Amino acid sequence: MLRGAPKGNVRPVTRKPLARESHPPEAPGTQPECRLSFRAVATNAHGPKELRRFSFALLGLLALAPLSEAQTNRPSGAVVSWGNRWTPYVEPGTRFTAIAAGYDHTVALTSDGSVVAWGGNKSGQAIVPVAAKSGVVAIAAGDSHTVALKSDGSVLAWGANGYGEANVPVAAKSGVVAIAGGGQHTVALKSDGSVLAWGANDNGQRNVPVAAKSGVVAIAAEGVCTLALKNDGSVLAWGDNQSGQTDVPSEAQSGVVAIAGGGEFHDGA
Repeated sequence: MLRGAPKGNVRPVTRKPLARESHPPEAPGTQPECRLSFRAVATNAHGPKELRRFSFALLGLLALAPLSEAQTNRPSGAVVSWGNRWTPYVEPGTRFTAIAAGYDHTVALTSDGSVVAWGGNKSGQAIVPVAAKSGVVAIAAGDSHTVALKSDGSVLAWGANGYGEANVPVAAKSGVVAIAGGGQHTVALKSDGSVLAWGANDNGQRNVPVAAKSGVVAIAAEGVCTLALKNDGSVLAWGDNQSGQTDVPSEAQSGVVAIAGGGEFHDGA
């Protein structure tokens, strides 16, 4: 998932090409000629920090297109991206059913159950293993690792593993119905309504509370915190709380139908 942007005013600066990792050449005619990239600087108490961000939408043509093209009426099933971006080559006619974004890599799930990944690859997060080329029903991304859920209920994970985020535990090799990727931790929801988490735990983000051991219907994760939605419509959150992101407000104690993890400083329900 994407890191939260630092607080402060973001101001554009003179365009300057960003250093990129090398990628295979793309087939002619698979993308629009217009390529957009940007560089921005956020200023806060700790000084300037370069931002590199992505946005994504599920839309029509088999191409990556500028933001303006995302407003057009197209058939569903292709990935459109804008901002600082890389373009993968996929066979003409490929349709996608889900997308996920890590810090600097992107993951997409095709309609035939195979995973496509591109972008940053320093930790191998964009190198899709053979096991993820068929039978996948859901995907997620952490900062530099990728997660896939197979149709048999087993979880696959690859990429960065400095905190064990790609070391799938035995309990997540069957019976899983949903997955989520945090910064350096991974979360899974079992069919019995219990939550599993593994990877980094510097802020307690994988210390699953007793209340999340049953009755959970949805999960989400952000950089250093984890969320769960209970079947009674209440939200649970644990992990880093420096900005109050795990202090669930009274409005989220009932009637909630969906949850999401923000950057490193906020969550949503």
